[in-house]
Amino acid sequence: QYDQTVDRESAFEMLQKKAKDALDAAAQQQDSGGSRWTIPGFGNDDPAPHPTGGRRAPAPRASNRQTVAEAAIKSV
Repeated sequence: QYDQTVDRESAFEMLQKKAKDALDAAAQQQDSGGSRWTIPGFGNDDPAPHPTGGRRAPAPRASNRQTVAEAAIKSV
């Protein structure tokens, strides 16, 4: 058991591989014209049109805390 040398992949090597894979995936997605960033409330998550022609009312939130988009818009 102790005579065999085992060269395991280190955590540093795993993280480097993961980062490289993420960069490659982002580059591939960018080449295809898609964007991985979306901003809630700016058309990306609008509810589907209601059959009567109007839009459905959004569901009430359980919390009074600001969403990330609300905080960003407020700070602008």
